[in-house]
Amino acid sequence: MYPHYEGRGIGPAPLPDAGREQANLFGYIAAGYLLRTHSLRIFPTASAVNTLRFEPSIHLTDTEIDHVATALRDLCTVLRAQDGMRLLGA
Repeated sequence: MYPHYEGRGIGPAPLPDAGREQANLFGYIAAGYLLRTHSLRIFPTASAVNTLRFEPSIHLTDTEIDHVATALRDLCTVLRAQDGMRLLGA
């Protein structure tokens, strides 16, 4: 993963296979939360599934921008609280 740091104790440790699989779902989980709780449809990018893609219309209103900002703040609050039950809708 980081060959130039391998064996030096520098940089993040590689994830075990199970952790890597779960990390690859994060963008989809976050997108699902935003869709389920705020009716905000976004998707992870194809090349980096932990990156969320926003492609707003040029006709986006101030009210809609506020809606997106509120939804993202709510997602950050859930992540900061490490509230997995709420994040997954359980």
